Amino acid sequence: MNLKKLQIDKKEIAFLKKDTDLIENNTIQNWALNYLNGHIDHYNGILLQVIKALKLGVGERVLEVGGVPGQLTTYLSKEGFDIDMIDIDPFRINGILEKHSIKAYKVDVERENLPIDNEVYDLVLFNEVFEHLHINPLRIIIEINRVLKSNGILLMSVPNINPLMRWEFLFGKDYNDNLKKEFAKIENIGHMGHFRLYSKSEIISILEDFDFEVIESTFQGKIYDKKSKWLKLFKFLFGNKMKNQLHVIARKK
Repeated sequence: MNLKKLQIDKKEIAFLKKDTDLIENNTIQNWALNYLNGHIDHYNGILLQVIKALKLGVGERVLEVGGVPGQLTTYLSKEGFDIDMIDIDPFRINGILEKHSIKAYKVDVERENLPIDNEVYDLVLFNEVFEHLHINPLRIIIEINRVLKSNGILLMSVPNINPLMRWEFLFGKDYNDNLKKEFAKIENIGHMGHFRLYSKSEIISILEDFDFEVIESTFQGKIYDKKSKWLKLFKFLFGNKMKNQLHVIARKK
């Protein structure tokens, strides 16, 4: 496998866009297209983490938790990874799963255990999912640890609560999303929107509490660009801490 080529370029974007034609529900199809257009940088950030994991010596047996809209799963499958998917309703993208022969499990990770034996996977991808969980978000952390092989790697990412968001919170501006709109996504696209954001220290503490060793935590993605009179100053003062995602690499103890 050529690790240097493990990035989604214009050719791959066109390939992934064409796949969305296989989604029968128009609302979900439009959401998947918009998600792809807004998340290429994020996907490529995750792929850089995958490269780091491979350099740590893990194998290529992979599970993606919260895989819909299926773009990262599809890309990694195409690149030769042996990858499965978990999602609350993976069959929203059934045409894509069938085209690429991807095994998918329908699981509500806050209520159900994963229907997978112990120590199956070398690598688990858990990106932009944790902040959507609103019943028992810790259950899936336990389950990820269980299905990972000894010394297996978890790649996790969540939205970053950057210093400007914290500063403006002091003056009454909330950094969580509108809950009415986020809950409406359950009906509109089949899963909960953002429920709660987590700090870097919270994520590290949660992982360590459930038998993971955090190897690396970094801020990645685009620089926060929402309108604020403080934005220029905070970009200057805090640099990478103003990026939109927190990425964590953790090893099962």
